[in-house]
Amino acid sequence: MKLRAESVSGQLDGSIPSTSEEQKGSDKLTDASAVDMKKLGTMNMGGGNKQGTPDSREKI
Repeated sequence: MKLRAESVSGQLDGSIPSTSEEQKGSDKLTDASAVDMKKLGTMNMGGGNKQGTPDSREKI
């Protein structure tokens, strides 16, 4: 969360580009390469949940 806050703050104060187009090739972005995405968990990619309730897209 600290890195996200750093990125948002930089975008708001103008020190970090705020659009995707401006960010391409920029060396001013927040480095989050050390973040282990596996430790953040997943959103299960739409596969429903493990408690046995239906996926929200499934007709009941």
